[in-house]
Amino acid sequence: MAKIKFLVSIVVLAQIMQGAPALSLDADSPDVKLRNYVPNSTTNVAPNPLVKPVVEKPIKVHFWTFSVNTLDRIRSDSTFAKRLARYGWLEKSAEANPAIIEAICDHRSAAKILARHPHIARIAEADPYVCRRITKWPSAARVLAANGNAAKAISRDPEGIYRAIKKDRSIARILAKNPMFDQMVYDNPDLGQYLARFM
Repeated sequence: MAKIKFLVSIVVLAQIMQGAPALSLDADSPDVKLRNYVPNSTTNVAPNPLVKPVVEKPIKVHFWTFSVNTLDRIRSDSTFAKRLARYGWLEKSAEANPAIIEAICDHRSAAKILARHPHIARIAEADPYVCRRITKWPSAARVLAANGNAAKAISRDPEGIYRAIKKDRSIARILAKNPMFDQMVYDNPDLGQYLARFM
């Protein structure tokens, strides 16, 4: 029985080999593969409307050519912005490139983290408009008003806190409870007069 199965398989294999094209060593050559996959342009076959042609574009390495602004990628990624806001040496990065602070403050949650940063005074030296950037978010403005280290940041750009108080009067009460409030009023007497209107 086993011999019969073996003979039948040989006969079937021989019939298949007669119908198949002759195999050669050049079957895997690039010309044969290209002939198999690229349709012949002389045939009048209508293209399938559902299949879109693949257009190959040359690859440009943007990082080496410096043709892409990397700060745009920071602005579009809130997770990375929050990670940057938590960075302990953020003031050193801000001194090198103050636009990092602007990129962080484009996200509400990252701006809140930045508002409670312990080195917010040094960050304000690198970017004088940090108070204005943070206080465009009301929740971040409340956190900044409660931060005891924010006196220098607020005094460098008081316009930001003025706008925030005008939008939300609870920020004035939070700022009045700040442990450095006396120093803020001493540095900027206009701040005390402005707060008196909303208290």
